[in-house]
Amino acid sequence: MKKFSIAILFIAVLLVFSFNLLGQYSAEAVKTAEKFFDLATAGKTAAAEDLLLLEAAEAQTLLGVLSARKLFRLTSVSAPRISSLSQAAINLSLEVNGVPYTTEVELVRVEGKWKIASFPRLDLSEASYVLSVSAGSVTLLDGTGSLLNLALSEQTPSTGEVGLAVGINGILHYFSPFEKVILNRLLTVGNNALEGEELGFFKLSPNTAFYRPDNGAIRVAETSEFIVGMTDVALFIDEGLVSAVLIPENYVPHNIRVVLNTSGFAGTSHSSVTVSSAASYTLEDKVSGKSFVISAGGALRFNPQGESVAVTFPAGDTLIFDNRLFILPTGGSKIRVDTIRRGSPQFTPSYYGRLEIISNGAALLLVNEVSIEEYLYSVVPSEMPVSFGLEALKVQAVAARSYAVSSIARSGFRGLSAHVDDSTASQVYNNVPEYEASSRAVRDTAGLVAVYDGAIIDARYFSTSSGVTANFEEVWHDRKSGAFPAFPVPYLISQPQLRSGSLPDISSEEGARSFFTSRNHNTFDSASPWFRWQVTMSRRELEASISQNLARQQMLQPSFILTLDKGAFVSQAIGPDPIGILLDLRVIRRGAGGNIMELEIVGQNGTYRVLKELNIRYIIRPVNYLAGGSNVVLARHDGSKLNNYTILPSTYLVFDIIREQGHVRNVTFFGGGNGHGVGMSQWGVRGLATDGRDFRGILFHFYPGSELASVEDLTL
Repeated sequence: MKKFSIAILFIAVLLVFSFNLLGQYSAEAVKTAEKFFDLATAGKTAAAEDLLLLEAAEAQTLLGVLSARKLFRLTSVSAPRISSLSQAAINLSLEVNGVPYTTEVELVRVEGKWKIASFPRLDLSEASYVLSVSAGSVTLLDGTGSLLNLALSEQTPSTGEVGLAVGINGILHYFSPFEKVILNRLLTVGNNALEGEELGFFKLSPNTAFYRPDNGAIRVAETSEFIVGMTDVALFIDEGLVSAVLIPENYVPHNIRVVLNTSGFAGTSHSSVTVSSAASYTLEDKVSGKSFVISAGGALRFNPQGESVAVTFPAGDTLIFDNRLFILPTGGSKIRVDTIRRGSPQFTPSYYGRLEIISNGAALLLVNEVSIEEYLYSVVPSEMPVSFGLEALKVQAVAARSYAVSSIARSGFRGLSAHVDDSTASQVYNNVPEYEASSRAVRDTAGLVAVYDGAIIDARYFSTSSGVTANFEEVWHDRKSGAFPAFPVPYLISQPQLRSGSLPDISSEEGARSFFTSRNHNTFDSASPWFRWQVTMSRRELEASISQNLARQQMLQPSFILTLDKGAFVSQAIGPDPIGILLDLRVIRRGAGGNIMELEIVGQNGTYRVLKELNIRYIIRPVNYLAGGSNVVLARHDGSKLNNYTILPSTYLVFDIIREQGHVRNVTFFGGGNGHGVGMSQWGVRGLATDGRDFRGILFHFYPGSELASVEDLTL
């Protein structure tokens, strides 16, 4: 009987001990679940992951969802069901942005600590586009291009909505559609904001998703697909930020937007702008709805004032505006910009279309939106002498229109609310008055552009060829990859421009020398003063030009100005006096057209490789930089001479280095042509037109394989 009592007591003690142990384990399991949620929702993912017994990828996905946006909140934890001293299950009551959900998780005890061994599958899409809703399921697309298929529960989103979606165990548990705002016209695309014509600026979220219709489907888009001037751009707003954008599928261009430079094309930042018109015109703030009619002859003066614009009216009163301002002419009248001077002899330019002014920090931006055809009325005579004749001007009109439309598609100036500027960086615009001959060329070719394989061509053109053009890829780098040479463009290829005779292998030094030092070739460009040119620079003049320009150009093009360092050419900052004494110049590589693609500059203080023709032309300038020095004289094919020409005319050249007692005394450059040499030579157009070719044949000569099409038939 005594032994039985002891056994009963032992069992009782064991039960009490087990009960207490289970209670302790139960409390620890609850604390583990609570601690995990506190850490995960606070974004302390490393500490939270230490409480998980999941595969790494699964753990990271779970923690990413729980830490995002603080959507999940743990409201209560049930008493654990402990199946053994090392296994337990627990019910968690959650809220997903206020919507309740109860789930079970499993825990395993490892080395004296509970860890969560299972958790429901969570899916979070922060800017989901609803692709389709069918019987019992929804298909979502997120900004990374991933598709998510979920079963429907109580919520049923609509196709075309964008919102925040949360899936639990494959079921759509929560969907919150974002506010949809339509921009009637898109004016500015910045890194952090978009601007609509009537609604002003909207800030982008750090992870804005971009979508675009594509032949009946929806795909993820790139920001590069934005085209300034697009209409009906849909923004989806969440917590005051643009979380997603739906870019229109197509855009048919009719107008072009030009950011205007100051006098002398010194830059796009205007310290002050004054406008007037021979007819009445309107000043409008479209965001605020304010509008003012200005009588004919009345002038408005605009000045920056912080992030705003101060406008002084003809009567002398001044108002402050916080939004973009529109200057709208009456009928077909023009707006004159009295603070800009253009051309030689100088004149004050007037502009078709509308002008827009917006603050740009301590300065103003001035944008002209004008129809493509009216834009060309000023581009064609600015880019080609009207003396070249009607047929040549027609070629220029089609090339300029093609370049304009392709520039609209690229929207390279989207951060400045424009497609192009009015300088040689795009096409020279309004640098000379209109002429009837050039305007007729525009009218006679109205709407025509050159296309290749159905897409508008990149209509590169330049002043004068040396008798041969260059391959596109041997002049420019690839914008996306940064690689040089770039990828070939099938219609921008190296071609002889000879009426007679044959072209030597000018990619070799021997062939280049025989070709560029001869003035006797019968080419389409022979009548140009730039067909051949020659300039001699002393060693000190070259040292001064290189020292003045090398470091600055390296800052602008760091991948293409390389320094010899420990036996290898690398990109690195260049200090003062990079050359010291000039020891040598060496051609490292030429293109098929004979253009120098890579030049080595050897100095006492360093050796450098300069890639791409424009870098070479910017660094070795035929300009006197020496205090008290003489002019550097460039002699041209027609016998004319130019002092201190601002840039090396081309890299279609060879050079002779004259040495004295082993040192460089001077270098003579023998060159041909003016410009980059890719695509259409304007003096070549003149020569072909003189030979009786029509504008179509001339275009197809310079852009082989291209065809003509109407702008109206294109969609960008």
